[in-house]
Amino acid sequence: MLDFTKYKNTLEASTRILSKVDRVAYQKENDRLRDLFAEDLAKEYGVEDNPKKDKLFELAWEHGGGHYDVESLYDVESFYADVADLIV
Repeated sequence: MLDFTKYKNTLEASTRILSKVDRVAYQKENDRLRDLFAEDLAKEYGVEDNPKKDKLFELAWEHGGGHYDVESLYDVESFYADVADLIV
């Protein structure tokens, strides 16, 4: 099981309207953290060299809700762990 605290976006996001620059920065950080999470999952479950790893992550991401928040990462990893054996 991965340590999900390393995937927390520390940039400010609240219900107030953010400037375009802040929104872009926040989304870029979410994208970076999502990619890092995908890489770490592939390593954790031994599929980092498998050509189907991206599809596996895409399916797990959709299963987890298809949006970025730390709570959803638990669902993503659970699905990923259950299905990773099918592509090994």
